[in-house]
Amino acid sequence: MQTAIDAYAEDSARADKFLELAKRRTEFAEFSAALLNNFVESVVVHEADKSSGRRVQEMEILFNFIGKFDLPGGILELPAEEKKTPKKPRTDKDREHDRRRYAKIKAARIANREAERAAILENTRFAV
Repeated sequence: MQTAIDAYAEDSARADKFLELAKRRTEFAEFSAALLNNFVESVVVHEADKSSGRRVQEMEILFNFIGKFDLPGGILELPAEEKKTPKKPRTDKDREHDRRRYAKIKAARIANREAERAAILENTRFAV
């Protein structure tokens, strides 16, 4: 119990130091490297993952005194860089292909949802 109390007191002290630093630095004319160094201990950039068809890259920011801070609500999405090559116009054939593809995806999602529901209800009196 004492270890937990000591850890809580240490965390509180570090959080107070961070808040004190933030209060001193609330008004600044420009964002500079010196200002950034006051707050950030290190930045860890992980390898990009393209397995989902989208480029996803995890990045951890470790702040002075408080360590890693996770954003409430999860992932922060940054706007994708604009491509330099213009998109080719979509044809009716492309649109029809997309409609069929999305219909298959929707049907698979519905089937998965139904399978999950059946698995949940499997050993209950509501099983079908």
